[in-house]
Amino acid sequence: MASVIGSSKVVALGALIFSLLFSSGSFAVLANFNASHITADPYWVPARATWYGAPTGAGPMDNETVIITDMNYYPVAKYHFDLSGTAFGAMALPGRNDELRHAGIIDIQFKRVPCYYPGQMVTFHIDKGSNPVYFAVLVEFEDGDGDVVQVDLMEANSWVWTPMRESWGSIWRLDSKHRLTAPFSLRITNESGKTLVATQVIPANWAPNTYYRSNIQYYDYYQEQEGPGVGLVISSAAGLDTKILGIIGLISLVLLYSLHEIEVPLATW
Repeated sequence: MASVIGSSKVVALGALIFSLLFSSGSFAVLANFNASHITADPYWVPARATWYGAPTGAGPMDNETVIITDMNYYPVAKYHFDLSGTAFGAMALPGRNDELRHAGIIDIQFKRVPCYYPGQMVTFHIDKGSNPVYFAVLVEFEDGDGDVVQVDLMEANSWVWTPMRESWGSIWRLDSKHRLTAPFSLRITNESGKTLVATQVIPANWAPNTYYRSNIQYYDYYQEQEGPGVGLVISSAAGLDTKILGIIGLISLVLLYSLHEIEVPLATW
């Protein structure tokens, strides 16, 4: 998990580590690398990155996917990524990872690309604190832009959609003045304005801290894309010895539009 720091509302982002810039597990040097080819792309966004935690902070089991779920407002930069010691050190040349971890804040650029969860349908995780008058749900595995901007709930024997409000991250909540009657249908709208309805996806005997898989998905958004490319570029900070950095600070991360959330503490990976 990594945190995002911003001065305005930021959608949660997922980060996928690519291997196309590595050779036999180590960084390869790109003789003809030209950062201007990337910075000229208007979709690349400036940000900063910092080492956070222990020098050997653990990564995910597959060592590939990082889901970024939330932000705070400490004004380091509009967007700021805290990476574990393992992740941050992996950007260095062999044997120099500790030097890089102590380099401080590094300037980076990132680029958003479509989410794609092969074989997954949009899934709803009921928050553990939910009860008959308080219903909160985490929306997961949305393909495409991945940014849910509205969730509405319809009770059983009703034709009225009741808007839910965003609680934090990608959790949406409904504080009701009456006991809610299940099964529930949920309607989600993404940042691109496309709406999907999961009819009676939450059963009458629903339980807190339970996952309910729907039969809906934003398939077409990913299919319209040509596919992901290199998504996160590290540029040298002022005074930083760029010889420490593999391929002059180029790391292969692709940032996804994901609001999928893993409930672990922020700023760890």
